[in-house]
Amino acid sequence: MKRAALALLAACVLARAGVSALPAAEPPEGPRIQVAWRAWDQTAFAEAQRLNRPVFLWIYAPWSSASAAMALDVFGDEKAAALLNERFVPVRVDLDRRPDIDRRHQQAVQALGGTAGWPLTAILSPEGHVIYGGTFFTLEDDFISKRPGLRTVLNRAAEGWRTNAAALSKEARALEEELRKPGRKSVPGPPPEGALDAIGKNMQEALDPLGGGFGPGVEGPKYPTPLALELALALYARGGGKQALAVATQTLDGMLAGGIFDQIGGGFHRFARDRRWRIPRFEKLLAVDAEMLPVLIHAWQATGNESYAQAAQATLAGYDAPLLSDRARGGFYASVASDEAYYTWTVKELEAAVADDRTAALAARVFEIGERGDLPESAPYRNVIFKALGVKEAAQELKIDYAEALKRLLDAQTLMLEARNKRPAPFVDNAILVDANARMVSAYLLAAEAFGRGDLRAFALKTLDRLLAEAVESGVKGRGAAHVIDPGGAVEWTCLAADDAALALAGEDAYAATGAAKWLDAAKACLARLEERFLDKEDGAYFDRAADLPGAPEALGRLGDSYKPYQDAPTPSANAMAALANLRMTAITGDPAYAARGRKTLDAFGPLLEMLGGLASSLPLVTEASQRGLVVLVIVGEPGDPRVKELRAEAARYYAPHKLTLYAGPEDKALLERFGITTAEPAVHILSGKRPAITVTDASKLKDAVAAAAKKE
Repeated sequence: MKRAALALLAACVLARAGVSALPAAEPPEGPRIQVAWRAWDQTAFAEAQRLNRPVFLWIYAPWSSASAAMALDVFGDEKAAALLNERFVPVRVDLDRRPDIDRRHQQAVQALGGTAGWPLTAILSPEGHVIYGGTFFTLEDDFISKRPGLRTVLNRAAEGWRTNAAALSKEARALEEELRKPGRKSVPGPPPEGALDAIGKNMQEALDPLGGGFGPGVEGPKYPTPLALELALALYARGGGKQALAVATQTLDGMLAGGIFDQIGGGFHRFARDRRWRIPRFEKLLAVDAEMLPVLIHAWQATGNESYAQAAQATLAGYDAPLLSDRARGGFYASVASDEAYYTWTVKELEAAVADDRTAALAARVFEIGERGDLPESAPYRNVIFKALGVKEAAQELKIDYAEALKRLLDAQTLMLEARNKRPAPFVDNAILVDANARMVSAYLLAAEAFGRGDLRAFALKTLDRLLAEAVESGVKGRGAAHVIDPGGAVEWTCLAADDAALALAGEDAYAATGAAKWLDAAKACLARLEERFLDKEDGAYFDRAADLPGAPEALGRLGDSYKPYQDAPTPSANAMAALANLRMTAITGDPAYAARGRKTLDAFGPLLEMLGGLASSLPLVTEASQRGLVVLVIVGEPGDPRVKELRAEAARYYAPHKLTLYAGPEDKALLERFGITTAEPAVHILSGKRPAITVTDASKLKDAVAAAAKKE
């Protein structure tokens, strides 16, 4: 990334701290006009109405190089800044902090014929109705692509508003009314017979034979679709055959060989620009890794393929470092900005990092590091790190023993990581996003059990403790769950359903891992808030935001539009998470009211499930669990008993969709009674749907028993 863009991304931190304008790349001589950005609040809209000016809305992503470039190169222009200050009310919004604002304006801009993406640029009436919109704009007109520059857009919009404000407002209100019309009518109920199998078949047909995945076009781009892969694994475990499994494994294999997976530091970049997953956009998002990590673990459990476990461990190692997490207090940072120079390599940089010639030659061959790089437009001599050749083939070419080659490649990756860590780090947004953090808590707890790592469990519980202490206000007057904990400790109360839903799942996972009642109580409180604040009692679905509660942001402009989330982005939709949390709460407590609530939520989307398909994989995934039953493992016995330890370790190696593992010692009489277990002897009791419980005392028989419990009845 250019130095100027890095300066801009760092300036985003200043903006959050209260600095209203972003600095230029170089200190200017004399006074400089800067955009006087306002926050999205009543004050900004009141000012627009008082002055009869349109609102200029800019929604940026702190990890986006395009946002950085536009802020510096476009808004850094004095004439553009002056025009914005004099003829508009400029409002700036951080996508990650206000996804509710972004979703509604993305919808409106698309309805006007624009494209979705970030940054999002929109011109609104003083009442907040969308008049015009687009994504990234250059300052000047682009005559090759025939796209107007922002200066032209601003001049035309300002003049149009001066001469024709009434007509523009009328058109904007008409668009708003059109967007508010209900979509396809459906009577709530379960999905049509065979809908889940049809979704699975559609995924198989849409799978790209070159590297897996589901791209919008032949040449890309391709995005990670973790919930679709989870659905494929679930359908396979239920008896869907090798074709269902191939959806997950072909995609994961392609991604793990590509540059979208960080071959040096672990974790996934946001998307790949090409069909083979090789050339990524280099930003990293916690929300992506928090969903991809469980997919890797589940794929390893389902197949025994160690490459998935190794990739999961590499991803965990990245988050175990101070760059991506707050090791002292708990919490995972929101994102890492795109930075080509940080993640790519020249031949000389490789040779400087890896002194041994044979080891360097092996790495260069496997990762295809050469004098001609992979980024001809921006960095022609820099190489993206992806696996162009298998280690076995490279070892044969270089006449190195295969076992030795594996060790040499690992040594090379270790040395390259050490060298990379000495480079200037990309901008890290160290805000704590509550929903993404709760999802990573669940992922860490899964990994802790799968790999027998107490350190992961300890950090997950520390993080959850922090979230509940700093980002949740209970009681009648409490504001519920916040969405963001700022680096300085300030908390932003956006009142979004996704935060409570993700926290409910994390609380259940923490209870399952520890047996501590406080985690279960926290999960119950989250589910109670969801029902009180977000639930549409008519159809059972949840709205994305609480509009009229004390402490909730005002429903300004398009925020007055109601929305019930169903799409994955990539975090599961709030409705899918809430439904699953309710289903699991019944499995844990025996209270059928929770499951009834979860089924009603799923039924709100049931008739549309097949139509939604891959856009909303989490809903059919949870529907599958509702219809066929959760697989619950109750491991009984003294925790220190070697037989119990062996059963616990072995049970963690095997996959079942939405597997819930609970632990009961001889003193946990209520839990034993709850599941009808009459003896406290070491054993694993497996319950699934309406089937009789399976009791396993021999660890070697657990694999077949878990697989049998996952199959369709």
